[in-house]
Amino acid sequence: MKLGCSSLSWQTQDGKHILGRTCDMFLLPNSGPTFMPRGQEFTINDRGDKFTTKHAYVGFSMSVTDTPIFVDGINEHGLMGCLLYYPRFAHYGDYADGKFNLNPIYFMTYMLGCFIDINDLLNNIDSINFINEKVAGGDAPVHFIVSDRSGETAIIEPDEQGLSIHRDTIGVMTNSPNYDWHVQNLRNYIGMQTMARSAQQLGNLTLQPFGEGTGLIGLPGDYTPPSRFVRVAYIKHLLDKPADETAALSMMHNILASVTIPMGLHKNAEGGVEGTLYTSVVCSESLTYYISTKDNHRISAIKLGDIKDNTEIRHYDMPMVEDISWM
Repeated sequence: MKLGCSSLSWQTQDGKHILGRTCDMFLLPNSGPTFMPRGQEFTINDRGDKFTTKHAYVGFSMSVTDTPIFVDGINEHGLMGCLLYYPRFAHYGDYADGKFNLNPIYFMTYMLGCFIDINDLLNNIDSINFINEKVAGGDAPVHFIVSDRSGETAIIEPDEQGLSIHRDTIGVMTNSPNYDWHVQNLRNYIGMQTMARSAQQLGNLTLQPFGEGTGLIGLPGDYTPPSRFVRVAYIKHLLDKPADETAALSMMHNILASVTIPMGLHKNAEGGVEGTLYTSVVCSESLTYYISTKDNHRISAIKLGDIKDNTEIRHYDMPMVEDISWM
């Protein structure tokens, strides 16, 4: 299961907290935005251990197993998170007595249903033991970015040396390598700026810029995880905070457009076509889940606050046909 993706958190000038992501994959059957009510019992591993959700939440789920696989979402307390692909770096262990032995692909399903904020989650993270089990016959190497109304964004990575918890992060994550590596790599791009560069004199030759945008010369343009991390990190840093939630929604889509992979531009080793399937944004205060897809760029939204007391699971159709507003 490959979920190549890019994500970032942001804060608006009026105090809203936002988390957004692209999800780079092919469309799986029975996948899409899903509302999950309180009191749902789910299996977390092949041994049959279970948990029951305490909080209502909404996000993007895939139903390839009996337990839904949530890859992003927000719960009724404003805890937000995304699951991202982490190949060749994710490391899981065997079952451990006295631990909550969790298949890592179900972490978002569990986290959104059982915790109210980052502190609640991290105070209990030591009880979780990520186990090495396949999902639908395949491996699922993943790591996680989580945020809440405090404005903190944490990165959680199951590495060979144990569970790495990164707090006080810059609020950006893509895929492998690990977060520490990505942060060190940013040093290769010191000097990115919004101001255009001025002309330079070489002897009696004056070199004038070809056009605007020279302040970002050297910003990588490919779609590898390191390049996507650098683009998102610097663009986020160089832009002013958006005024409010609506402005943030537009700006988040603009930032994530810089790392959106046109479907078909990348083919995997088996010849399968992959690309960015959807972009989602959530707001911790308004409890709103926004989504646009590769075939429908109009933003659709689900207000969790209006449905959080519902008792039935609800699946929403993915908007996969372009919706043009004719003038």
